[in-house]
Amino acid sequence: MEIHGNAVKVVKAWFSDASQLGDIRPLAGNPEVFAKAFWHRGRPLGVGTVLLGAGFPCRELSQVNQSRRGLDHGDTARFEEAKILFKALLEERQPKDPPLRVIFENVQSMPNESRDRITKELREIDPNIECVGIDAVHVSLARRPRYWWTNWYVQRFDDELESTHKGVRHLAPCLEVPKADEVLEDGYLPRWKDDGRFHTFTRCRPVKQEPSKPTGKATASAEALERWAQDSWRYSPYQYEDDLLVWKGDQWRCLNANERMAVSYTHLTLPTKRIV
Repeated sequence: MEIHGNAVKVVKAWFSDASQLGDIRPLAGNPEVFAKAFWHRGRPLGVGTVLLGAGFPCRELSQVNQSRRGLDHGDTARFEEAKILFKALLEERQPKDPPLRVIFENVQSMPNESRDRITKELREIDPNIECVGIDAVHVSLARRPRYWWTNWYVQRFDDELESTHKGVRHLAPCLEVPKADEVLEDGYLPRWKDDGRFHTFTRCRPVKQEPSKPTGKATASAEALERWAQDSWRYSPYQYEDDLLVWKGDQWRCLNANERMAVSYTHLTLPTKRIV
């Protein structure tokens, strides 16, 4: 479900038969109707598993946001509606229906109290929920430390690939990651070495003037802020630091859409369609 115009277009381009139901809040206002319609449409498909994914907005939880307000504020509060729909789907499920699996996702930089509250409230719906930490750095060229809440069985790894941090089990799958020059275009390269990584990518939104309360401005360097303005404040300020850009001599740019897709999904099989 997407609500922003360009995101809706992307989903339609890749998944033309996907249902676009829009804003989650009206659905959560009448969750029983949503759940009945969902299972009514899903049962004839004969699938082995039904998956509910909820990567609710992180702005009010992320440490990058110096003025974050917490789980109950802004778009981050969409966690509540996602939780309501999860509960309704589980209650509407019949014994012969396929299992309902859920994956909730958000940033690891949230306060511990928020993480524990999310875990507690999801376990009140399904006691099989487990919170695990996985960073995309182990499978791609991008750092993306995230918590994942799921009732799916999560394979336990060998000791060297599994650790405990802040009371949460963290997994570090060891997969070969391609070199940056294999995914970057036009001869551009990062300024970090082989073990470097890009940071989490953010939404591209060029504007005509500096936005209010931009994420990461307080900690960004003067050089990054200058590049940010030159690029029409397109991404968050910290994305314009030297080691998060790609370079050809003295020329710099942010990663383009195709590069971001390749960097983020190194170990997924993606269609060859390019983004323009």
